[in-house]
Amino acid sequence: MTSNETIGDVIASAVEETGRYPFLFIGSGLSKRYMGTPSWDELLRMVCADVLSDDFAYARYLSAARQTVELGKAGAILPYVATLMERDVNDVLLSSPRFEDFRTGNSEWLMDGGSPMRLFISQTFRRFRVGPSSEADLLREAGLAKVSGVITTNYDGLCSELFSGFDSYVGEDGLLFREPTYAQEIYQIHGSIDLPESLVLTDSDYRRFSDRQKYLAAKLLTIFVEYPVIFMGYSIQDPNIQSILS
Repeated sequence: MTSNETIGDVIASAVEETGRYPFLFIGSGLSKRYMGTPSWDELLRMVCADVLSDDFAYARYLSAARQTVELGKAGAILPYVATLMERDVNDVLLSSPRFEDFRTGNSEWLMDGGSPMRLFISQTFRRFRVGPSSEADLLREAGLAKVSGVITTNYDGLCSELFSGFDSYVGEDGLLFREPTYAQEIYQIHGSIDLPESLVLTDSDYRRFSDRQKYLAAKLLTIFVEYPVIFMGYSIQDPNIQSILS
């Protein structure tokens, strides 16, 4: 029996045992596969290169973040890299002649105090679309009749493209303060490019998310107890997955 057949048998058995179609827990690996989106590390490098025009800016932020995490003053390296970047990136986006069109096109958002870097990241992700793929087509078909819902830490539009008829809940607020039906819904628990300020990106974002995680976990527990859950596009070593499972 091939590994695919084994996986298929496990899923079929879980569906039969629970009497429910599965939830998909979708990670950045699927977006990278079907949309060509950057990984988190690649995204931060890309922002540094595109905005700061400094080949070594990312290296400096990364070095400083590692030292800070080693001293126990920050939780994880990449969120702290984003923290260090945000001020410099915002300054350039708000002042450089290279980004005059960016400022003009988003003046209302910026004048209301929105983060330029978060908006820039959201607009960067909007350039990526799901390409032609027989696998993606199968996921679309499955979503019509054989997927109960989707949970994702992705910001991008992969899930809304593949499961276009599903309702979306964005961020922990979207899940905490609305009553989910657990039927054809997408939970973007780390935010969405449609709401740039919802992105869980910096060290403080992750600390706030962690502080509220017990309430989020209580909501997700219903799914984990009552539905089969299939993880797709994640490494089991992913700290987000380890944190959620714990």
